[in-house]
Amino acid sequence: MNRLVTPLLILFTSLCFFCGVKGQDYTVNYRHIGLSAGISHQEVNCFLQDKNGLMWMGTQHGLNRFDGKQFEIWTKAKDSLSSSKINYLMEDQEGWIWAMTTAEKYSKNNVRHISLVHSVSGEVQQFYQKLGAKAPFVATDVQHFFAAPDHSLFFWAKNQLWKYESTNGFQLQPCPETVQPPITSSETDFWGVVPNGVVRFDKNGQVLEKFPYLFNEGSKTLAGDHNGAWLIEYQRPLTYFSAGSNAKDIKTTPNHFSKKESYFDAKRQWLWYSNIPEVLAFDTQGKKVFDFQKLMGENFEILVTSFFVDQKGLIWLGTRDGFYVMELKDKRFKKYLYTSGNTTSVKKYQCRGLLEHEGQLFVNSYQGAMRVDLEHGQVMELKRPNVFPIVRIHYSFHESPDGRIWSLSNHISEINGRTGEILENIEIPGCDYAIRGVHTDQNGILWLGTGAGLSILKDKVVYPFRAYNGFASLEKSQVLCFHETSDGMLWLGTDSGLYVLDPHEGIVDHFWADGKGEHYFPGTQIQHIHEDEKGHFWMATEHEGLIKWHPETKKIQQLTRAEGLPTNTIYAIYQDQKGFLWMSSNFGLIQMDKHTFRKKIYLAEDGISDREFNRFSHFQAADGRIFFGGQNGVTAFYPRDFWATWDEDDQSSLQVYRFTEGHNFGVEKIEALDRLKSQETLKYPHSVRTLSFKILSPDFFLADKINYYYRVKPLGGSPMSPFSGEWIKSEGSTVNILGLIPGRHEITIEARGLDKERIGRPLTYDIRMTQPFFRTWIFWVIVSVLVLCGFLTYFQLRARRMARQKQLLEQKVKERTQQILKDQQIIHQQAEQIRQLDSLLNSADQRWAKELDEVVRQSLSNLNLNIADIADEMNLSRTHFFRKIKTVTGLTPNQYLQEARLNEARRLLESGEYNTVKAASLSVGFKNPSYFSTLFKERFGFSPTYYFQQK
Repeated sequence: MNRLVTPLLILFTSLCFFCGVKGQDYTVNYRHIGLSAGISHQEVNCFLQDKNGLMWMGTQHGLNRFDGKQFEIWTKAKDSLSSSKINYLMEDQEGWIWAMTTAEKYSKNNVRHISLVHSVSGEVQQFYQKLGAKAPFVATDVQHFFAAPDHSLFFWAKNQLWKYESTNGFQLQPCPETVQPPITSSETDFWGVVPNGVVRFDKNGQVLEKFPYLFNEGSKTLAGDHNGAWLIEYQRPLTYFSAGSNAKDIKTTPNHFSKKESYFDAKRQWLWYSNIPEVLAFDTQGKKVFDFQKLMGENFEILVTSFFVDQKGLIWLGTRDGFYVMELKDKRFKKYLYTSGNTTSVKKYQCRGLLEHEGQLFVNSYQGAMRVDLEHGQVMELKRPNVFPIVRIHYSFHESPDGRIWSLSNHISEINGRTGEILENIEIPGCDYAIRGVHTDQNGILWLGTGAGLSILKDKVVYPFRAYNGFASLEKSQVLCFHETSDGMLWLGTDSGLYVLDPHEGIVDHFWADGKGEHYFPGTQIQHIHEDEKGHFWMATEHEGLIKWHPETKKIQQLTRAEGLPTNTIYAIYQDQKGFLWMSSNFGLIQMDKHTFRKKIYLAEDGISDREFNRFSHFQAADGRIFFGGQNGVTAFYPRDFWATWDEDDQSSLQVYRFTEGHNFGVEKIEALDRLKSQETLKYPHSVRTLSFKILSPDFFLADKINYYYRVKPLGGSPMSPFSGEWIKSEGSTVNILGLIPGRHEITIEARGLDKERIGRPLTYDIRMTQPFFRTWIFWVIVSVLVLCGFLTYFQLRARRMARQKQLLEQKVKERTQQILKDQQIIHQQAEQIRQLDSLLNSADQRWAKELDEVVRQSLSNLNLNIADIADEMNLSRTHFFRKIKTVTGLTPNQYLQEARLNEARRLLESGEYNTVKAASLSVGFKNPSYFSTLFKERFGFSPTYYFQQK
């Protein structure tokens, strides 16, 4: 697991700080969590880790559940706890958290309140509500209590010891007659106090061992397991009783202890103890193995109010200012030439070249050349005579196959490997650059990489290299490293790419950033080359990260910060026996699985000498031990010491501690954690559209550096799915998945560090959302049958209706035929009558009508034309004219005049004699064009302008 990947390590903040402790057999780091993180009260009285892995904290005001990122809080006012002040916590076999409130913080006597909170659902019940008449005592009868490892609970009440199991309720626990609290339990037996000592007894109350002991007056506590028990008394030394032996006092200091708080760490077999202002830990032999104040400094004081050690061995310290999560790790790194302190005045060895030879470590640094005895740690400075006018810092060390050791600067020094004595200094003519890369090939030739190409050392004489064969860029390049393949070819890592050197023919090839085709290579400053068993080159670069390249296929794979590296500057690469790559960089030490690219980053707080290493400061010994030099000494380690923890971290997985299903489109939420854990495939109706996962942090110490990502991958083809299978970052520790559509989905949840490297194993769930009934084949079969039946019914009804309509139509035809025959008879009769009337009409009326038409048409333009004028023209009185025109035309005089005017106007408009409505209206005797238009449209169905539009 990637332990810490951010350089922002702040000593004191409102949320957290980290502090590495040196000079111990382990490395200690801290995380501090206070009010700003969301805890209900700054004073933490007790801790508990439930069966699901969640941490619970009892405070002066409220019960808190903590998943590593977020707190959930229960109080008296909000959730009906018996009391918001919680002093002790226990968990029973059904997952109920027993929150105990006592009269005094450091005493289990005088219980005042007991509330029960379910660890998953959060349901709250009072002691009397849940147990009521089943309990042989009330809460205030309890004088002592403790929990066994199997989550059985024990209560000392009414001078008897009662055992509570979720399935069997309360049962009287057999115990020796004179036993009194304090009592504690292991997996197999009990420890208790009798008047003259301490006894160990079994589950049947049979005394297994008795340890004589004289007690002082005052409070006392027992803590331990099947191996033994600690007795903690006020103003007395700590005493450890080992099972199967006699009691033995362990005086940890000359002073007695004022009992404040203690906790037995079964993982380490330590007793944690608070003795203000000290926070101490002792092993079962009485050795002080931890001193918080000593590690933090005399000016740092902390009042610990509670201890707890969780399932992964993290130590939780409750204080009056929040709590600390403390990580103790075995010290697997060894530091040489390391100087503690952060001030600039402190001398630090900035290491360059490294070489291990027969248990001696040779180190070139800015502060001089050193030889370190690796077994005893003794340091001897190597004296170099100032034989040249310009003597620069020595960089690399090199051991040739004949056992000679060389130290390289702008000259070469041969060193005695046993004494460290300078045997000889060899000048390099005209070399103003320090030698960086060095290699002895299969022919015994010593190749020197300088700041301007190559040189060769032969018979203690340095010769310039000439066979560049047209690759002139190498003559001006820094040669930083060499790598020789099995065929004798030398590969040169430089600041202008990768060159190939045939020792007999010279430079034969070049791969660089501007190379074309297979000569392209992204690295411009190659600082170290490692070839693995499959022939892949792994190359460390200055700015392009880590490059994997095969010299035959030319296939390139590049890893940078985008792929999870903490930096793009890699200095050296070594492989261990298990296939892990170890890389030094300017931001920590990197361990990487070369197959999966999974990484861990180690920083100063993990025990290395400094987070920034140097480019030529690295070496791997024959026994696999790796040495990396940095800005403050040398870090040495055996890779095998890290294999076990790598496997443990890889096996750890995330855990869901709460799971809810949103039914009816999220309105109704149902708890379904048991179903999530028990079923491989979860099937839901289409009405379930939301799923909510609450995630427990896989590492409480690094929880604030962990983010959760989820991916919803549609399976079986879901083109309408809103999810594309991309990773999505969740907010906090809750993953909410909304809008699942019918079909099959694979949901994956994983934790990543700040470098986006995966932590532990992910969670994967198979989710199947059923189709709504209207999308199933059964529905469509039913619909098809109904449609077919509907069509058949429709056609039957239609046929019947048409038959009835045919009958009705035939009847109507018959009736109409008869009516037509009758009508024909009437028409013949009327026609006969008309012929008779026509014969009666004389031709004088027709002539009179024609004469009237001509008189009117000639006078239409007269705007003052009236009926009297027309009557005069026709030589008739007005009365006689009215009667005559009505008889001949069937119209009144005014109707006749208007009809004549409108017909004339239409004729004029159709003929195109007038181009405006006004002109046409005046020509036929209408003074008002608008009125004329209205009458015209009423008479003919369209307006006068219709004629102009047609044109």
